Amino acid sequence: MNSELTKLQKLHLEQNEITHFKDRKVFCDLPSLRDLHLGDNYLKDINFDVACLKNLRFLDLERNKFEFVKTHDLMVLNQLEARPDRTTNLIVDFNLNPFTCDCKISSFRTWIHSTNVTVRNKESLMCFHDEVNPLPILEIDMSQCSAAIAAATIMFNTATDNHYGLGGGGGHENSGLAQHTATLIFLLIVLSMILLGLVIALVYVSRDKLKFMITPVFDNVAKKVQYTSIKDEDCPEVHV
Repeated sequence: MNSELTKLQKLHLEQNEITHFKDRKVFCDLPSLRDLHLGDNYLKDINFDVACLKNLRFLDLERNKFEFVKTHDLMVLNQLEARPDRTTNLIVDFNLNPFTCDCKISSFRTWIHSTNVTVRNKESLMCFHDEVNPLPILEIDMSQCSAAIAAATIMFNTATDNHYGLGGGGGHENSGLAQHTATLIFLLIVLSMILLGLVIALVYVSRDKLKFMITPVFDNVAKKVQYTSIKDEDCPEVHV
């Protein structure tokens, strides 16, 4: 979008059946943009550049098709909020999206608790096991998603430690490094859990064979201990 609307502050694109943007920098020619309304569309992710919108204060994404939010997109929102030249807080609205109640939204929930971005009506955010019974995202049990939560937490903390770097030339590299590091840690955690699960499964499946192999060893040790005890008892006492 090549535009002369450099002073435009509000843009309403609701109900336009938008599924994605072919040009990621579609809004970057609007440097003064403050409010971007993209509600009631078919967006599944933030596939447009928001980092270039340094004055953005409100991003409306309600009533779209988000089933989860990519960790990278959440980091970008954090980066935008953390810009040193910002004068207002960033507000984001994700309400009335069909989020799924599984580990895919674990990073999103972790982000909601930790971010400085204002998440509008976050207590009203719902996810779905089915279309009939929505559950509050902030209240669902995610104990089975510990690996994903740990990876997301590390990623967000690493990005924080690097101060996001949007103002300098190395910012993108730092953000990318943080993302790759957190992804690697996540994969290691997942692989470790899989390996542990395989070991437990192998032991369980082979329990009879292991018992057959180990029992004679224990019996042999027990006999040796018994023989040693008998031998000690047979030794006469010597009085000096």
